[in-house]
Amino acid sequence: MTNNNMASANNVIEVTSTSLPTAEPRHMTKEAMQKDFDYMMAQKMTQALLDSGLITQGEFDEISAKNKKKFSPYMAELLP
Repeated sequence: MTNNNMASANNVIEVTSTSLPTAEPRHMTKEAMQKDFDYMMAQKMTQALLDSGLITQGEFDEISAKNKKKFSPYMAELLP
């Protein structure tokens, strides 16, 4: 074993079922799907404004944050 392999072997953390966070499963409803669709459409329009030079990157970021808050997409915590 080389020094690099030994170093990485020393940094291994064992993952067990008790060390993982637990979360309640969420179910996608028709309402949630509609919110996601509305959010995606709003973001596409906002992106088109940015691409056309009609708004700045800062304005895009501000509008995106408002869209995320208004539409509360299903996977909001994963979105930038």
